[in-house]
Amino acid sequence: IKDIAIRITSSLTGCVAVCWTVNEITCNKQSKIVDFFKWIGSHTLEIYLCHNVFLSLIKYPTTPIAVSMTGFISVVINYSLTLALTLGTIYLIGKNKILNKVLFWK
Repeated sequence: IKDIAIRITSSLTGCVAVCWTVNEITCNKQSKIVDFFKWIGSHTLEIYLCHNVFLSLIKYPTTPIAVSMTGFISVVINYSLTLALTLGTIYLIGKNKILNKVLFWK
């Protein structure tokens, strides 16, 4: 139960931090950051459908401890690869009218 409570607390804290950050950035401001969040909002279906395929691409023989340097580096590398491959996939599917219609209804 302790592990679940830690995960729930960190998830809620992360959600609150993201909501607060977005609110602070977007209040009475029009910038590239706001445009980025608008783009993310309009592509959430694509992101949701594609990113799961690319999660945890790098496998380790033993799982590194998350708070160690190895764990941190593996998270950053996996996140970067997932982000790049997801955006690339969305871009390529968006170029094909049939796939875009079948997969994303756009």
